[in-house]
Amino acid sequence: MWNHWGSQGGWDGMMGGSYAGFWWMGLHWIVWLLLIVVVVWMVVALVGRLRHGGDAGPAVGASTGGGDAVAILDARYARGEIEREEYLRRKRDLG
Repeated sequence: MWNHWGSQGGWDGMMGGSYAGFWWMGLHWIVWLLLIVVVVWMVVALVGRLRHGGDAGPAVGASTGGGDAVAILDARYARGEIEREEYLRRKRDLG
């Protein structure tokens, strides 16, 4: 008459008396947790890129070209990172 309906209102029939439902529920939560972690990571990365002008800059070892090198040198001199003599020497070296 009840066809696998136990005292728990149907849980006996769905779980079959094993722990399979418990494991599927755990897997379900792990998938949701991973999804949340990925979304948070992507949002943090996007905010970081937007804060730094939308560009992370050139890749390590990438060539920036001669014009960019002079602009970088000018900016370093303007910020006071290098002295006038070093600035002039490096600018002369760059041509």
